Amino acid sequence: MQTILELNKNRFEWVHQRAVAAFEQSKHEQAVAWAYLAGFCAWRAHMGQFAHPGLESLLHNIGTNLTPSNTFMPVNSAQTFSRRRWLHVLSSAFGIGGHTRLVQQWIKKDFGRKECHSVLLTDQRNFSVPDWLTKTVVATEGQLTVLPPGMDIFERARSMRNIAMSCADIVVLHTNPNDPLPLLAFAAENLPPILLMNHADHVFWYGATLADAVADLRPSSQEVTLKRRLIKNTHILPIPLELPAAPSKSKLDAKRQLSLPEDSVMLLTIGSNYKYLPYRNLSFPAAAIEILQQNPSAILVVIGTEKKNKDWINASKCIGERLVLAGRQENIENYYKASDIYLESFPLGSLTATLDAVLYDTPVVRAPELALEILGLDRYDGMNNNASTIEEYYTYINHLINNSSNRLEVSQLQKQSVLSAHTGEGWRQQLDTLVSKLPTHHNTGISNQLSFTTQPENSDNIWAELQRLHEGTKILSRAYFDNPGYSKYLKPDLLDRLKALSISRGQYHPEFRTVMLKINKRLPVI
Repeated sequence: MQTILELNKNRFEWVHQRAVAAFEQSKHEQAVAWAYLAGFCAWRAHMGQFAHPGLESLLHNIGTNLTPSNTFMPVNSAQTFSRRRWLHVLSSAFGIGGHTRLVQQWIKKDFGRKECHSVLLTDQRNFSVPDWLTKTVVATEGQLTVLPPGMDIFERARSMRNIAMSCADIVVLHTNPNDPLPLLAFAAENLPPILLMNHADHVFWYGATLADAVADLRPSSQEVTLKRRLIKNTHILPIPLELPAAPSKSKLDAKRQLSLPEDSVMLLTIGSNYKYLPYRNLSFPAAAIEILQQNPSAILVVIGTEKKNKDWINASKCIGERLVLAGRQENIENYYKASDIYLESFPLGSLTATLDAVLYDTPVVRAPELALEILGLDRYDGMNNNASTIEEYYTYINHLINNSSNRLEVSQLQKQSVLSAHTGEGWRQQLDTLVSKLPTHHNTGISNQLSFTTQPENSDNIWAELQRLHEGTKILSRAYFDNPGYSKYLKPDLLDRLKALSISRGQYHPEFRTVMLKINKRLPVI
């Protein structure tokens, strides 16, 4: 019987070969569309590699043949600047999502330097652009440019190229892992250096052969970049964070406002539902039951999970009101202010949410026995080592619950360590070091021709299994319908019409599921 990793590899190769076949037949739109699907599959269902030079080379070759044209440009693209101009390129920007906030915080770090930061959104479709991102960009006299939804693939690539040539001294890629546009757009001469922000450090992404340098968020991320993506020019640039304003209310006031018992020790954890799905012997809901049963004075607030999840429902039945499933929250500041201890989610960690807790003076407890090192928080001063057993994990938490002075001591050590790396001059110095290592112009050749090992590591099997838990099995179907801008080159016209009818009626057209099944029968059954 095939392993999940082997199934994922077969799926990926099936799509990959179609990209190659389309390229060899000079059907370049189809080749790019298949490459988009292949990237989606590799991102969402780990197939043993974190990069693929072959597909990147294919996209690069298509990009070198793009003919220049007078495509979309920002209004004041001809404006001359005497200061450094940054161009941050995102596939899409969202109000909720770590990588969009990362861009905002990066730009805000440069306010005192009077540098110009612009943002280019290449595939925003009909999603709203967050107002706070636009205001942050405008404050530096930069521009936020959204490429029109009606543009085809190659028009987008040409526009990206023109904007980078005319409006930037440094390009920073914050694009989606499977976005092929940068490889098309930046396969040209006379471009500024290209820095890739590794915001998706634990998954496959495109750009390994393109980037002049990679900004890794942490040491465990850099290790994967060096060993599994075979990129040599990598530098640590931690997530830029902002120190919260001095609290206007006490911890007790915050608890009152949230209707939580004032004399309780509040434990807090934040993460999407999939980050808590049990894997092998790692079950956060089960650990929550044990911790709360051992500590009657403690309550646990869980933000971000689905209240209907069976594991949390079972935990809630066992514990009752001391387990608060708060669901998704737009404003979580009061929860941070009210918390006494923050528990890192597992088996998958939430990096930014955990670091934010430290800045609110809440001591963080790192997850026990990580399935993979890169899936959890790196250690900062004052933090516990990942417990080797679940009993060791419980013992440490119990100690913090019953020792407020130790909580204070630990939180101060953690806060100082995080502040020095993620805020102020400490962060700026790391950015300066990274910039000093960039070439003066983009290297237009394929920078990474090395072959990747075909022998999977044990960690590859673990990550494939973990992704199956929260991504499910219908990866290829999801890839097929993920983005109409690409799937239109592959999808039958009939399906487009039926899908449109389904949307207009608010329910599935009777033939829609039938056509979906027919399409899936033409795809590998995996």
